[in-house]
Amino acid sequence: MGFVYMSPKLAESNREKIRLGKGVWGTIRDELRFCGDKHLTEDQLNDFHSMGTTICILANAGYYLDEPKYFEQAKLILTRWFLDPTTAITLHFEPGNTTEMISVLTAMCSIIHSLGFLEQYPGCKALVEEMKSQMRQMSNLLRSEPDSLYASWQNTFLASCAAYFGDEETFENCVAFFKAQIISNQVLPTGEMPSETSHTRSLYYSLSNTDALSLMCELAWQKGIDLWNWKTPQGVGMADIAQYLRPHLENIFTWPHSQITGDIIDDKMILQYAALRMGMADCIPVNNKLRRDRYLAREQAPIGPLALLEGFETQYSAETPSWM
Repeated sequence: MGFVYMSPKLAESNREKIRLGKGVWGTIRDELRFCGDKHLTEDQLNDFHSMGTTICILANAGYYLDEPKYFEQAKLILTRWFLDPTTAITLHFEPGNTTEMISVLTAMCSIIHSLGFLEQYPGCKALVEEMKSQMRQMSNLLRSEPDSLYASWQNTFLASCAAYFGDEETFENCVAFFKAQIISNQVLPTGEMPSETSHTRSLYYSLSNTDALSLMCELAWQKGIDLWNWKTPQGVGMADIAQYLRPHLENIFTWPHSQITGDIIDDKMILQYAALRMGMADCIPVNNKLRRDRYLAREQAPIGPLALLEGFETQYSAETPSWM
């Protein structure tokens, strides 16, 4: 946990700078820009994605293990990536950079949920306020692209920000968009999402889109809105997506669409909550089969996993950490 993630290739190319302690963050900043038609490399995307997961793990560890050192490390990483003008990255949202945007938004959703833990620690309060300003700027920028190719993740990110900031109007708009534009327009009665299965990595995109929808449903659930069981007038809803994916996640070789890469599938939020929120008990053994016990901490990348658990505020109030 003592290091900010950097891909092996990026680290190798900057070995001398790392040894001398010079220019490392400037290099990362420059290489992670969204500029014109320049797309990020896979390594750069992995760096950004790993950073979001790292913040998530550190924030949870700091709170649940009652260890301020984890909060301090998360604070250092966020400062270097977002707040220090000499090292901070600049994200320019390009409508055509679909893959990049999905990766960035999944990481940012992890950070949003992690801030809920970080703001409990007095040493992070100033940082949290600065990060809130950053999130507001990003959400305002995304709000200007309602018909983007990454609509599900864009909507979920906006909802995450709105829930965190207490912006009820924006959250209600995100709920309405989920119903009218995403489920109604993107999902067939079978549960298939044609806009995702048309990709050459169709399983990857189907699962990524489902992660965004699942997080949106759980955000709404925590605010008393049941999107898990909501259905269109034609009877289409999240249960159809879960039922469509379940047999293929049980046996990946039955997937009928193009999948040109051998992605390894971990346990999925849709299967977990299909059982918990929609009573689909047959999803539990499939999810358990996908879970890899060698992980000391689960990497449910799109979310800060424990931040969404019911009873978080109650638990916080019942047992005050030593650093409060």
